[in-house]
Amino acid sequence: HLGSSIISPDQGKGKHLGGRVACRAMAGMIPAGLGESRPDIEAVAQAEAALLNAAEEVYATDSSDDVLEVPSARVRRHRQRLAWVAFGASAALVGVAAVGRFFLRPRSPVVASAADSQVLAAVVPAACAAEGQDCHVSKCCLDGGKSGLQCWAKNDFYATCVSNETCKEGVHPGETHGTYDQYGKFHLDAWSCKKLGKRSLPGCSTYDKEEDCPEARCDWFHTGKCMAKCAQFGSKDACPQTHCTWDGAKCAVDPCSASGEDCSSTKCCSGSRGAAGQQCFQKGKYWATCMDFCDSNVTQKGWSCKKLGERTRFEAPCSWAGQSCSKTH
Repeated sequence: HLGSSIISPDQGKGKHLGGRVACRAMAGMIPAGLGESRPDIEAVAQAEAALLNAAEEVYATDSSDDVLEVPSARVRRHRQRLAWVAFGASAALVGVAAVGRFFLRPRSPVVASAADSQVLAAVVPAACAAEGQDCHVSKCCLDGGKSGLQCWAKNDFYATCVSNETCKEGVHPGETHGTYDQYGKFHLDAWSCKKLGKRSLPGCSTYDKEEDCPEARCDWFHTGKCMAKCAQFGSKDACPQTHCTWDGAKCAVDPCSASGEDCSSTKCCSGSRGAAGQQCFQKGKYWATCMDFCDSNVTQKGWSCKKLGERTRFEAPCSWAGQSCSKTH
């Protein structure tokens, strides 16, 4: 079909001869089982050779009775067209081979990339909310209060963790958020008071004795207090500033002390909990705390004012005298 469609019909007995020969050659060009397996390069080369031989066969019949009636100029045009047929068929065959190699090649198993693994690892359940935080997604509250916390729903888009034992449906005192109806009247949001999840356990701070402090979820600190394990808080907002610090990836126990806490054992002051730039000064054998300065003669009479550890460094908002202030302004 390719040869007969490209070569324009001519007068004489040999007008479709090249087309018939080209079609016969093309019929033998497509490797067997192309729909079942990818084409073979050797089969492609053999098909091209067969097509060229078919063209030469046509040229060799110029002296026969079939083409003696064709003028010499017409014969040259016929040969040129047939040469273009051979070239086009060869290019088409190479294209078929390329397509066959792409679509019929064996499929390799799909392996998840490291980036995909990180994305999958990031799909984790929402962390439980602390007291006063929104819990409509997590539907759970962290341990807190004397009797635990309950997640109460306001609507489908907001809920909060509170220690209340009950919740009254309707508009709560102090409500300011609402919507306008079709008549332009403003209506305050009403609480559905639907319970989401179960009530959490009492807060660790409710245990006054070390033996009562539950080790599974609480830690007993040297300050004499039972406090929640920092690792259970999954966000910076939930990470309590009482004894924990957010290190950029997780909530961890603060190794240093805040202002007003005993730093006799830690010997350092917490920059993330308000003691940046302070020094741990000793009062006596059993007490020390973080302060800016310590003067045993005036402000801290009776203190030893011994320095424990190093003063906590922090990034000053302004430059010191004699330093460049091009960045701090």
